[in-house]
Amino acid sequence: MLSKLKMILIALLLNGCASTFSAKTAPAELGPQLAWDEILLQLQTGKIDIKKLSNHDAERLEQSLRPMIKKGDWARVSYIMERLRRSPAPHAKILSLNLGAQLAFEQKDFMLVEKNALAILEIQPDNNSAKLSLGLIYLYGSQFAKAIPYLNDVKDNPKALSALISAHRQTENNDLVDALCEKYQEEASQTWEIAYNCSLFEAQNMQSPDKALKILNASLVRQPDDSDASRELRKAITQIEVARIQKTRNEEAM
Repeated sequence: MLSKLKMILIALLLNGCASTFSAKTAPAELGPQLAWDEILLQLQTGKIDIKKLSNHDAERLEQSLRPMIKKGDWARVSYIMERLRRSPAPHAKILSLNLGAQLAFEQKDFMLVEKNALAILEIQPDNNSAKLSLGLIYLYGSQFAKAIPYLNDVKDNPKALSALISAHRQTENNDLVDALCEKYQEEASQTWEIAYNCSLFEAQNMQSPDKALKILNASLVRQPDDSDASRELRKAITQIEVARIQKTRNEEAM
C-alpha cells in the first residue's frame, strides 16, 4: 500500500513540474495572453523585440505560449524557441531554455529537462525554478543524493518541501523526516502534498497510523470537496484505515 501511495505522490509532483518554469509576474500585470497571430504581429512590428527582449516581454511570451505546449501545439512553440535561441538577449536565452524544458516535460523527455535546467543554472545560479525541476526529476528517477541538495535549496516552496521529505524517506533518514514533518505541521495542514508525504512516514509499517490519519484529516478539511487533493487524501485515509483494521485482526488471530 505504502509503495503505491509513494508512487502516486511522485507522479503528482512530476505532473506539476512543468509549471515550475512559469512566469514570476502576476498574470494581471502581464496583460492578456496573446493569440498566435498576435504573437507573430508583435514580433513582426518590433513591439516585442527578440534581439532586445525585456523580462516583461519574455514573461508575457511564456504566459501566451504555455497553453500551446499543453495543447500539443509544439511546432509553433519550437519556431519561437529557435528565434529566441539565436538572440543575444539574456532573457531570450533563458526563455528558450524554459520553453524547451516545458516541452520536454510534456514529452516525458527528462534527460532534456535536466540538460535545460542545468543550462539555466549556468546562466542564473539562483534560478529556483530550475533547482526545483532538477530535484523533482532526480527524485522521480530515484537519484536521491542528487535530488536532496536542489530540493533543500528551495524547501520554502511547498512542492519542494514535500519532495525533500520523500527523498529523505527513501534514504531512510527517519530522524530528519520526523524533524521536517514536526517543524512544518502548519504547512502540512495547508499543503496537501506535504500532509500526504508526512502521513506516509507516520504510517510506515503501521507504526503510527493514528498520527498519519490526524495529519491527513487536518489537510482534508482545507480542500475543496471535488478537488484532486481531496480525492487523493480520502483514498490514503481509507487505505490506512483498512491496513490498520487488518493489522488488528492479524494480531488478534495470533
